[in-house]
Amino acid sequence: MLSCVPWRCQFDIELRRKGERIYERLLRVCAKVCVVTGAASGMGKATAEMLVELGAKVYALDIAPMRVPGIEKSITVNLAQKKSIDDAFKEIPDAIDRYFGIAGVSGLHNNFAETLTINFVANKYITEEYLDKRVPDGGGIVYCTSSGGLGWEKPACRNEYMGLIDLKGWDAAVAAVEKLAS
Repeated sequence: MLSCVPWRCQFDIELRRKGERIYERLLRVCAKVCVVTGAASGMGKATAEMLVELGAKVYALDIAPMRVPGIEKSITVNLAQKKSIDDAFKEIPDAIDRYFGIAGVSGLHNNFAETLTINFVANKYITEEYLDKRVPDGGGIVYCTSSGGLGWEKPACRNEYMGLIDLKGWDAAVAAVEKLAS
């Protein structure tokens, strides 16, 4: 049984009344290679469980131990470290049908620079270095992180964050984040 998140439970109840499971058709993941970060807990774990239930080959990534029955492979990764990301992607197939970047930290136990590195820089790096090459046309990429982008809608913050988007490479992005944090 899946971890029960409210939207999923309500969605399932409504669909079961109709005798169908539309989310299976929407995701179309049966026998597809799916990568999920943050798979040890919360939304990442619930996503990995749902994808396994739908027949996907799930590669689960997290810094914490993962206990998701049926996953293809559990890979330990520290998204605050480029080398750890590179090592993790050596264990993932070259073709990725769906990528769910759900790992993130809230900032309660991490400083601003580490939070933004995990929640933004890692996702940017993974997209540019790996997903551009490995996710085919018709594939899917989803990102859901926590507080790394809080305040983005305020003009002063937005201008600072927008500067991060155009940076090339891990080192430039981390240096800019550290400058923002100081």
